[in-house]
Amino acid sequence: PPPPSSPTPFISLHLPSSGLLVYSFVFGLLISYSKEKGQFLKELFTSVDYLIGRFVNLIIWFILPPSSLFSSSSGIPRIFSLLLHQMLLNNDFSTMVKSLGLYIVTVLSGLFIHLFLVLFPLHIIFTRKNPFKLVKGVAEMMTVALGTSSSVAALPVHFNCLQYKMGVSREICQMVLPVACTVNMNGTALYEAVASIFIAQLNGVSLSFIDCIIVSLMSTIAALGAAAIPSAGLFTMVPSPPPSPPPPSSLLPPLSP
Repeated sequence: PPPPSSPTPFISLHLPSSGLLVYSFVFGLLISYSKEKGQFLKELFTSVDYLIGRFVNLIIWFILPPSSLFSSSSGIPRIFSLLLHQMLLNNDFSTMVKSLGLYIVTVLSGLFIHLFLVLFPLHIIFTRKNPFKLVKGVAEMMTVALGTSSSVAALPVHFNCLQYKMGVSREICQMVLPVACTVNMNGTALYEAVASIFIAQLNGVSLSFIDCIIVSLMSTIAALGAAAIPSAGLFTMVPSPPPSPPPPSSLLPPLSP
């Protein structure tokens, strides 16, 4: 008879992230179009998403490791956060800071290219107006969005700037702004694509051109489903777990001959 094996308390279920993302996106659209019947699920998922985001931020920045105040292996104080502790454990701290600096410069460069070479030319082509006047009119909204890290938090200020400073009609603002603040997240899509490639390079994973295209497309889809909370793009970059081997045959009930 086969040797006895300890039972496995949990059975891991690995789903492809792309399929799960598409399913969640379609499910969210159905909830949005359900109106009153889907209001309960909408409020439930919004509350759960917000609480999970706050909990992850609490763990990353404020909660101490459960072992002790000092690391037993390195002697580095664990008095700030898990994130700072992992940064101090890095043997080559200067190289890590240089890599993070290049990553920040890459993201900011992409944002400036998207602003000055894509958005501004489109504004000039379709409106025949100076785009810097638009920037001046919504400067207050941009300041609030930068301070809160959320375009939805700046939505009331955005309404005020466009209606009373730029002279945009109320009907157009009510139709365009809520969709733009929740779906048109160009910065989130760019940030997630660059961050995914940066994390792959840190782990020694070489990405081909096709892989980079796939990462960009998936980042765009993930940005569409990002929640309306500060730093929501951080929680959409969840790596797919490696495939696990099938459960051993000893866990299955024996078949009688």
